[in-house]
Amino acid sequence: MEITKEFHFEMAHVLTNHQGLCGNLHGHSYRALVSFTGCIGEAVSDGMIIDFNDVKDIIGPFMNQFDHCFAFNTKSDDPFEKALSAVVLKYSKRYYAFPFRTTAENMSQYMVDHIKQLLDEHYGKDVEHPICNKVQLYETASGSATACWK
Repeated sequence: MEITKEFHFEMAHVLTNHQGLCGNLHGHSYRALVSFTGCIGEAVSDGMIIDFNDVKDIIGPFMNQFDHCFAFNTKSDDPFEKALSAVVLKYSKRYYAFPFRTTAENMSQYMVDHIKQLLDEHYGKDVEHPICNKVQLYETASGSATACWK
């Protein structure tokens, strides 16, 4: 069985050394579909894999960190991206620092991995609980990347 919870956030970034338009500073209205698998009633009673409110409470604060921020690659050697991140930090604006290039592919995999940690912390690492089996991250209305639990 699989269930999915949808999250939305607005975020700006730049894709260093990208030859297309995304090499410029720009933003997206992201939509993240976070899916969980499990057997009904194993982790939660009453015929659920996980309560949607629990998903919101466990995952929501993590997803909200991305909203209305500038995402940047801490390992970038691009002077433009470095300058942008320095200005954002200097003026205490919202940001999210990723240790990789901020592509939809990289961010969706990061989300799956981080959500796994959040679930382990919430339920206990050695306790059987729902698994976040995938995150499908829409960067545009028609373009997405899907990362699966590994």
